[in-house]
Amino acid sequence: MIARLTRRDDGAAMLITIVVGSALVLVTTIMLMRGVTQLGSTAADGRWDGALDTAESGLDLALQHLEIEPAWGTGEEPPSFTSPAEERAWAIAAARARPASEVIEVPGGEAVVVKPDGISYVYAVGFRPSRDAEPVSVRAVRVGYVLHEVEYIVEHALLVGDDMIFTGSALVNDTNGNEGAAVHVNGEVTFGGAADIEGCLSSSSSTLGGDVNCPASPTAPEPLPDLDPLVMYPFAHYVLCGGSAFGGPAHDTAPDPDETPCNGNETVVLVAGWASTPKSGVYEWKTTSSSAAEGVVYIHHGNFVGKLGDSSSDPMDVTIVLSAIGDGTCTGLPSGNLELAGNSNFETHPSIEAAGYDIAIVAQGDVDMEGNVEVDGMIMLQEQIDDRGNADQWGAVVAVGACHTTGSPVVESTMTGNSSINYPGPLPTPFLSTELQAEITEWFEL
Repeated sequence: MIARLTRRDDGAAMLITIVVGSALVLVTTIMLMRGVTQLGSTAADGRWDGALDTAESGLDLALQHLEIEPAWGTGEEPPSFTSPAEERAWAIAAARARPASEVIEVPGGEAVVVKPDGISYVYAVGFRPSRDAEPVSVRAVRVGYVLHEVEYIVEHALLVGDDMIFTGSALVNDTNGNEGAAVHVNGEVTFGGAADIEGCLSSSSSTLGGDVNCPASPTAPEPLPDLDPLVMYPFAHYVLCGGSAFGGPAHDTAPDPDETPCNGNETVVLVAGWASTPKSGVYEWKTTSSSAAEGVVYIHHGNFVGKLGDSSSDPMDVTIVLSAIGDGTCTGLPSGNLELAGNSNFETHPSIEAAGYDIAIVAQGDVDMEGNVEVDGMIMLQEQIDDRGNADQWGAVVAVGACHTTGSPVVESTMTGNSSINYPGPLPTPFLSTELQAEITEWFEL
């Protein structure tokens, strides 16, 4: 067709070219404008979606705070709302009114938590990109929650609630070969030897370097158990009160009828190979032979000083529980202490294992171990531990370090010599954690 054009048709061809070109430019412009508009909408959508993620991050931190400090709040008193929109406006205004020090920075945005006092609600407001930005996308969430007590699970080979000293060639070993035998000290940690720890070492007070697998210290304090020895009393075969022995709740023929130690309702029983001596106002118990009676032994407001089992024979099947006169407050006469003599050799009683726990020692005071000692089972104590010589422990060690009773055998927790802790992994306990667990009962976006 182009070949048949004459000179008179040249103007028409040029007109067609201009019209088509203009149409293409118009289409391109429209597409660019739509693209720019779409890009802006996509960015706004991204901020809107991200603001909800930011609010959720603030909510997670708030619930963690409440687990540690249940009475925590930010002080607001919300009015009676007539609509969700009114509640949303109040929550956002309250979040904007919180000081800058309470703004939680998260990747891409900021969150603010509003926790009214006296009610089980938490508001979390997410701002993208920030609280003071313009434009800003804002999402507000309200959740209801309840706090539960939970049983404490030991997740460290060694956990110390106050200060700890390592000297000598102490070993903390992961029996699974996974380098997971972690040690945490809520107080100061001091080294005076070549301790070998097959896991992360952390402290909440000391400055320690980290690596790819282990965080640098100081880190947040680890929660500790509420180490109430009465939790173990239902398992007791024998309860030793003052200088006498009685049947505990788990005794075969003379069980304690009301499961309350030493209130006068127990039945006197014979406990072969166990004897006591009054010392400084507190009864001190010991075993008198390597064939002493086995079981779960509960020593009420007393101490144990001596051997349990013998390294020259099979381990003694015994779990020993000691309560203190001060009931864990480090007051009164020194009691609830275990001073374990050299060549002791014992393991968790099978009845405790049958209940799902591997606990050999619970002391509401101190634990002092000297010489060649072998303990197969977890060691849990309220005050301090002195782990020295060639003590060999199979299981975790938890020293709450709540306080120090004047005159008790150990002042500061120490691991010295060639002592070792052999950790098999997380271990359940019947004790309650001092940290509660939050459960969300309702979730609502305003």
